Amino acid sequence: MGRRAVFMRQWRAIAGAFGVTLAIMLCLTLLLRDTPALQEPDSTTAVITPQKIAKVSNDNLVDLLVQSPFQQQLRRAGWDQGLLKLDFMVREDANADAIISDILQLLELAFVRVSNVDQLTVRFLEGASLGTASESSREQHLVIADLHRTDEGLQRLMAAVQTGGTIEKRQLEDGGISFSKRWTTRFRL
Repeated sequence: MGRRAVFMRQWRAIAGAFGVTLAIMLCLTLLLRDTPALQEPDSTTAVITPQKIAKVSNDNLVDLLVQSPFQQQLRRAGWDQGLLKLDFMVREDANADAIISDILQLLELAFVRVSNVDQLTVRFLEGASLGTASESSREQHLVIADLHRTDEGLQRLMAAVQTGGTIEKRQLEDGGISFSKRWTTRFRL
């Protein structure tokens, strides 16, 4: 009987510990059931939301450019105290409208979306896409722009862009954007 009594006490202790553990788990489940961090995310909750960038800096330049869906390949980007410098490689199958669309996006990005770009320098190049000296010599400029926020021609162009109408090549040229002879040859414009 002594052995059996010891065995029954151990069994009751184990059963009691199991009961207490089960009660604690049930209480925790009920308490944490409504905790948002533990719930399944619904399909409308954004996991990563892009932040709106009001001023360009070296820390957010890439984030700013990634938010803009350019049709041409961005080759080089630089930021230096109000000067935004960008080089794009024009795709072989690109047409003039695609490049002009990228130019208009750049104008909106540099002079509407952010407030601290004073000068935008952009080149649209075709030819070699790598930066070695021999390949760089085969690059040809299609479009070059050196635009200053205070230029009157750029201000007129930006007013036309913001109205949402069609922008002609002549308006872009009056705004300070230069098209090369190669542009005329390639696109017959």
